Amino acid sequence: ARPSEFPVHVIRGKVRESSSGQGASCFNRPGDSVAEIPPSLQPLRFRAAQVTLERVGVEVVGFAVYRIADPLVAYRVLNFSYPERAQEKLEETLTAMFVGAARRIIATLSLDDVLQKRKALVGEELLREVAPVVGGSSDPHDEERGAQRGWGIVLDSIEIQEVKVLSDLVFKAMQAPFRTAL
Repeated sequence: ARPSEFPVHVIRGKVRESSSGQGASCFNRPGDSVAEIPPSLQPLRFRAAQVTLERVGVEVVGFAVYRIADPLVAYRVLNFSYPERAQEKLEETLTAMFVGAARRIIATLSLDDVLQKRKALVGEELLREVAPVVGGSSDPHDEERGAQRGWGIVLDSIEIQEVKVLSDLVFKAMQAPFRTAL
C-alpha cells in the first residue's frame, strides 16, 4: 500500500493485524481479502435550513474535516469491500448527522446568536454532539463482546461558513437601523 493508505488484510473472516497497517504490504492468497482504508483528512460540506427561536428561517452552510483515525474499527463498522462506495456512504451519513444536529441546535437559538456566535454556539455544539458517536477505539475485547465503540473517526474541525436569512423582508428590516445610521 502507499504510505497514505491503510490496508486491512482479512484471512477467513479474521483481520490479520501483522499484515494490516498504514503503508503495509501482504501476500493476498486465494480466499484472502484486502480493504484499503484512507486515513488522510477528508473534507465535507453540509447545508441545513431551519427556523430560529423567533421563527425566522435561516440556512447555514458548514464545512467539516474528518479522518479515519482507527481503520480497524472503521473496517468493522463500515463496509470497505468497495472503498469508493464506503467513502460515499460515510459522507452521506455524516452529512445527514450534521444537518440533523444543526437543525436541532439552531431551533433553540435566537437569530442574533446564530449570526454572531456561529462558531461558539453552533460549530462547537455540533462537534460535541457528533464526535462521541463517530469516535472509537479498537479494543480487542470489543469484537469478543460483539460490541463496537464508535466508528473510528475523528472530527478535526467543524466550521459554520455562512448564515443566510431566508426572508428578504426580515433581512432588510435587520439592516434598516444600520443603513439609517450610515
